[in-house]
Amino acid sequence: MHALGIAIVHKAPMEILESLADGNLDLSLANEDGFNGMHAAAETNRGDIVPWLVARGLPLEARTRHGHTALHIGCALGHADAVRALLDAGADPEAESPGGTPLQVARTEGKSETLALMEARRT
Repeated sequence: MHALGIAIVHKAPMEILESLADGNLDLSLANEDGFNGMHAAAETNRGDIVPWLVARGLPLEARTRHGHTALHIGCALGHADAVRALLDAGADPEAESPGGTPLQVARTEGKSETLALMEARRT
C-alpha cells in the first residue's frame, strides 16, 4: 500500500498527513488494486479528511480494480461519517458498480444508517 493509504488506515493525525503532502508525496498514488487515499478514508470512516483529500486533487470517482468508488466502500461498510462527507464533497450517488449503486450496496449489506443517508440524497 502507498504511504498516504497506510497513514489513513492507521488513523494518523492530520499533522502526519500534512507532512506527507508537504514532502512532495504524490497523494494520488493507488495500490495494485486501484485503492487510493479516498478509498482508505471511506474504509476507515475518516470523513474528517475527505475535504482535505479533495482539496489536494484526489478524485471522488476513482475506481478500484473491482469497480468500486469510495462511496461504494463507505456504504458497504456502513461508515456514515465518510458517506456524508463524500456526498457533501460531490460524490456521485448514482455511480454504478458490479454490486449496483451506493444506495443498492447499502441496502444489500443491510447498513441502515448509510442507507438512510443515500435515500435522503436520492435524485
